[in-house]
Amino acid sequence: MAELVGRRYAGALYEAAMELNMVDNVSEEIKYISELYTDSKEFRLVLEHPRLSKIEKKDILKKLFTSQLSEIMLNFLYLLIDKGRGRNIVGIYEAFEEKYLDEKGIVRVDALTAIPLEDSEKQQLIDQLSKKMGKEIRLKNTVTEEIVGGVLLKMNDQVIDHSIKGALAALRQSLIEKRL
Repeated sequence: MAELVGRRYAGALYEAAMELNMVDNVSEEIKYISELYTDSKEFRLVLEHPRLSKIEKKDILKKLFTSQLSEIMLNFLYLLIDKGRGRNIVGIYEAFEEKYLDEKGIVRVDALTAIPLEDSEKQQLIDQLSKKMGKEIRLKNTVTEEIVGGVLLKMNDQVIDHSIKGALAALRQSLIEKRL
């Protein structure tokens, strides 16, 4: 449900930003607001506190952001307050960013590895994926011991498993199937 809400609101914000030729600006602003929501307990309280009226919340946002945010972004925050959707801001940002990157021909890839990738390894992986997909790649390296070795790539709804853990699981499954 939250993902659906995020996609709907992000889609509406994206369309409005396109009409005003402000997509890049709105992308930066929604990222800023999402990070602020994640990092600031006080900001979350402003958006979610049940004892603050909608008018009080809007007044606080107006005082905080009139000089920092575009009118479209400020009005979007007012809409979220009116609809009681302040807690969905992170999901809205993620859906907006996904649409933004897709329109720009950029693919986000998370490379899960047991140890951090060297800069040269990152660049080699970016080059290979970019050539294969024909798109610009934004690579994030996440270190997790669960991988054991190799790499697990996550992009959009796709997973490419070149990890030792994945190979061992496939080998185990193959052995079980042969036993039957």
